[in-house]
Amino acid sequence: MRRPGAKQVRHVFSASDYKNATQNYAQDWALLDQTLYRLCSKHPLHTDRLSVTAKVVLIGRTYATGIERKVPTTGTQGSSILQVVKLFVFNGKQIDQWLARLPQGAASLSSSNVSEILNVHGLILKLLSGLTIDGQSARTFVSKYLHFHNPIVPIYDSVVQEFLPKLVRLRKGRTTYTAAHADHVYATYVSRFATLCASASQSATITVRLLDYYLIWKKENP
Repeated sequence: MRRPGAKQVRHVFSASDYKNATQNYAQDWALLDQTLYRLCSKHPLHTDRLSVTAKVVLIGRTYATGIERKVPTTGTQGSSILQVVKLFVFNGKQIDQWLARLPQGAASLSSSNVSEILNVHGLILKLLSGLTIDGQSARTFVSKYLHFHNPIVPIYDSVVQEFLPKLVRLRKGRTTYTAAHADHVYATYVSRFATLCASASQSATITVRLLDYYLIWKKENP
């Protein structure tokens, strides 16, 4: 609860901070991300178990998606994440059809492409809910997995999710974007993220990944 008389800090997008965050990203994370983008670009399909294993394990573990904590283990090393691999391969043709619906070559988020992003995210989330413990949501893993297959997909991150509402406020109970299969939490997050993206584009060259990193950097460097 805010103390009586205390001023509420108002956060606004800063082009200079975005530039600093971009430079920090280039020094620390750019090569790793480029490696994952190349992996998914070279092996986009989900019918080959070897490539699906590489993508699920590298993305799932590198970016602390928490997917392994949500899937019951069979008692052997890596069994939780390998169950995700098996699920993806078994449903590979369907997943490839869903991913084909994502906007190709889109430079920015808009009403015309966000709905498909929300639908595809929601469909894969539902598929995974049959595997996770008590149907726990794997929204972070799914968003990051989709992002490296198509960089226009916003990454859902708990750190950013906590900070983003300080930059972008929505009317209570309202989201700017929704879709038939959308996960409400992710839809609310993407509504805020897309709003910030459009606003920030007026003063800087914005990409989904760099804006995501800016939000993490900004939270750590207020």
